[in-house]
Amino acid sequence: MQNVEGEIKALENEIRRIKLLNSLGKLQLGEAKREIRILESRIKSLMEGLPAHQKEMMLLRKEFGKEF
Repeated sequence: MQNVEGEIKALENEIRRIKLLNSLGKLQLGEAKREIRILESRIKSLMEGLPAHQKEMMLLRKEFGKEF
């Protein structure tokens, strides 16, 4: 489970990095959107394998930015 959570956090960090590159003008908007969609779909597929209570905790953490 920790490994899955670590992978999800790494993908979220990659999304933040892509958004930063786009805001700096180093990545075009269309390319950034495409890469973000791919990463978000990978996050969703990883979350499918988690138990319901962990999915809920991950969603709360994402929404409120806290550790539960």
